[in-house]
Amino acid sequence: MVIPIYVGMLAARTAAAAVLGGMFMTGSLGLPALAGLFALEYFFIGVSRVAESALPAAVFGNDLGALNRFGSWQLRVLSTIGILGPIAVTGMITGLGFGPTLLAFSAILAAGAVLAFLLVRAPDQKSDFSMARLGRAISVLRGSPILRRAAWG
Repeated sequence: MVIPIYVGMLAARTAAAAVLGGMFMTGSLGLPALAGLFALEYFFIGVSRVAESALPAAVFGNDLGALNRFGSWQLRVLSTIGILGPIAVTGMITGLGFGPTLLAFSAILAAGAVLAFLLVRAPDQKSDFSMARLGRAISVLRGSPILRRAAWG
């Protein structure tokens, strides 16, 4: 269940980034559209980050060595991207402009979604999600004023 959610959110982020780049390049990107696209993007990021945090356990199970190796490689890749990414993006914006760079971002997201869909496989797992548990969680949330205030402000 984790992988389809993750890939779906990557695909949704790809679509939002493509719309953002297209609207910017055509000059039709106003403040309400920008705010709406950013709100959607951050919703998609939030859901995909939750799925992303559950992905290693879904793929590697309880093998602590494999999870540690995965975490080590993930840290290396993210650190490298965190250092070299802004330099590369600055060069792209300088050379191509902001609109084409936004479209390149959506192309990179699309490539990531396709690779995740094709390459990441998890063992068959039965989800422990049930509507009854969700209903119980919502009723507990509604019943407690402190939790209700924390969840909905």
